[in-house]
Amino acid sequence: MIGGDLFINREPLKTGFRIELADDSDLVIVPVVENPDQDAPMEDHFLDRTKLERQLFGAYYLFPDMGFFKISACPPALPQEYFSPQKKNVIPSSQITDFLNTCGATLKAEPSIIVDESLLNRETVNLYEKWWLATRRYPVRKYR
Repeated sequence: MIGGDLFINREPLKTGFRIELADDSDLVIVPVVENPDQDAPMEDHFLDRTKLERQLFGAYYLFPDMGFFKISACPPALPQEYFSPQKKNVIPSSQITDFLNTCGATLKAEPSIIVDESLLNRETVNLYEKWWLATRRYPVRKYR
């Protein structure tokens, strides 16, 4: 308790990244933090960290009705050029193959990365996964 009004919660909030497909077919990597409201709908289970900057105090987020919550650190193995805890990153559609070549194994293995369901349900992703399982290598494309 701080001053009898603001509570410091003991359990840290999980952090991670959500990968979404933009309308123009670019990938958007959004830093997220777990929603402390246990009654929030499933689609609001993780909140966009870029929209909560005014609530960030060092390693704590302040949720006025619930108090302060410490945030867990992002995994250090993620490439910083794509995964920033403070800003969204856009991967242009022309660079998605390079992104997958660099980060594909991490995307499959890292539990703090949430891939948007609408992206997972796309036929291209399903075909890519079948191809990946069959060959265990990434596609190489040369554009002229």
